[in-house]
Amino acid sequence: MPLLLRLLKRAGESFQVVSAVKNYSYMDRQALKKVDLANALDNVLMMLQPRIVNVTVKKETPAGLAPLEGYGSELNQAFFALIEDTLDAMKDCGVLTLSVKLQGDTFLIEVADDGGGIPGKCKDRIFEQFFTTKPFGTGLGLGLDTVQRVAAKHFGAVAFDTSTRGTVFHVRLPIATAEIP
Repeated sequence: MPLLLRLLKRAGESFQVVSAVKNYSYMDRQALKKVDLANALDNVLMMLQPRIVNVTVKKETPAGLAPLEGYGSELNQAFFALIEDTLDAMKDCGVLTLSVKLQGDTFLIEVADDGGGIPGKCKDRIFEQFFTTKPFGTGLGLGLDTVQRVAAKHFGAVAFDTSTRGTVFHVRLPIATAEIP
């Protein structure tokens, strides 16, 4: 490939990363915002690009999905933490499935992996602040606590199903929210 084409390709990739960072952080935007959930997940995936090289990503999002009114930056942090934990469980290799759908009066965001599942002794503690199954010095135990706090701030909830074939996290967020604190 000629040098100019390689440079243009790298510039395009750099632009995508910068755009994803800007969208991820909701820079220069008011805190409460209409959030395109499918786009938010795409931005998180762009941020995690180096980790998903050996991961097959399946996305299931209907076209024309209405936006959610919420705190975009905080939602992105929650999605980042959830996907990052999922990649850890998969050891950065396998199938990651992301879906966003409407169920009644809620958005259902699901993050699924084909890792080994959550050990039984950890199931009751995974949302505890500072609880981690990772080796000392590699995890703070704040990821799933963040997910739960952000969902609660948006009047939503987080649950999961797990087995030896993988784990699915279910984040439910109401379509119509009252005044978010």
